[in-house]
Amino acid sequence: MCSKTQKVYFDFLDNLRESGLTNMYASGPPLRAAFPELDKAQAREVFFEWVNHWATTEDQDDVHI
Repeated sequence: MCSKTQKVYFDFLDNLRESGLTNMYASGPPLRAAFPELDKAQAREVFFEWVNHWATTEDQDDVHI
């Protein structure tokens, strides 16, 4: 996945997390609704890439997935 596209998806997931509207493990349907080009498997892949991104950041104390 290109980093520009990844940033768009990650920004969406960051905003969704900050909104508190859903448990992030249920972020697939909102992600697919916002980005119809993603199928279920691709949305899951984006989610796990996003989780891994946060797991590898230096400041993990501020991350609450």
